[in-house]
Amino acid sequence: HSSLSATRHEIAELRQENSVQASPPATTAVAPQNAAPPLDRLSADGLLALLPQGEEDMGAIYRAVPIIFEQLEDYSSDELIELMDEMDELSKSDPPKAGMLGLIKSLLMVIVAEEVPERILAMVEKDGAGTGSELRAAAFAGLARKDPDRARQLLEDAGWPARQIQVAKAVLLGELLKSDLPAALELFREDRSDLLTTSGAVISDVSSDPAVRDSLWVAVRSESDPVVRYELAKGLIAGAFIRGGPEEMRKAFAEADFDDVSLKSAIVQEFAGSALPTDPDQTYAWIRESLPAAEVPQALARALGSWARRDFNAAGTWLGEQEDSPARDEATGMF
Repeated sequence: HSSLSATRHEIAELRQENSVQASPPATTAVAPQNAAPPLDRLSADGLLALLPQGEEDMGAIYRAVPIIFEQLEDYSSDELIELMDEMDELSKSDPPKAGMLGLIKSLLMVIVAEEVPERILAMVEKDGAGTGSELRAAAFAGLARKDPDRARQLLEDAGWPARQIQVAKAVLLGELLKSDLPAALELFREDRSDLLTTSGAVISDVSSDPAVRDSLWVAVRSESDPVVRYELAKGLIAGAFIRGGPEEMRKAFAEADFDDVSLKSAIVQEFAGSALPTDPDQTYAWIRESLPAAEVPQALARALGSWARRDFNAAGTWLGEQEDSPARDEATGMF
């Protein structure tokens, strides 16, 4: 999704970046090889003329994209859709040009999807499976940002493949978590089966915003559904781990001040294996401090097993340096 969420602003930055990379010394004035004078109305054929002719290197073609968008940056969404319709007609009448036209149309659809997402969704449905699920995802993301209620209604009526429904629900959940937390939690409870595989990454991503992060921690403490509560906490702790590694993860865990003992234990079990290889001594201390003594041996054994699958020698060396204890005995048995 993020790779397709292009905007006119991002295209402008790409054009500027390419201009800097490709610019000759200031003393030499060289016009861009594929540049064309601005046109009152760029036709589909005129658009193709801006591409490298006879060029098979896709990199060269993509480097020409900013030149194309320079010609199109003042076009309205309606004008771009009209141009795409013309491109469809040219593809039918001149099949050899269909490939390049399809590439440019896909890029245009992604940009217009930010402004008129439902029209692009309609185009995707009209073009069929060949258009690609990524375009559908980009268009749905635009709709979810503009009108989450409409996006949710569309999902209920859509006959999309199951995987695309899951991706779309994850996109919608992310937007709702930022704009309407009660609606996000309602969606999560109702569509838990579709969201469980993606919710952790979505929550981790949106938690980079401190205000969203604070509201989600409040939800963790008040949520009555244990599965939703666990997924929220897991995503928040994962976000902390991504931002600052084991130290930031432990800090977030401490600030969460879990009052649910089972949730606290589940989070430690979930993240100890990821933290142990990079910070073993502090992670082991965190396990001992966070869990009842009876749960420590199993938690360490599981975490060490995860480490051993990646680096058996390092895990074994560290374990050999630990003092005798029930936790060390169980971890040794795991080996």
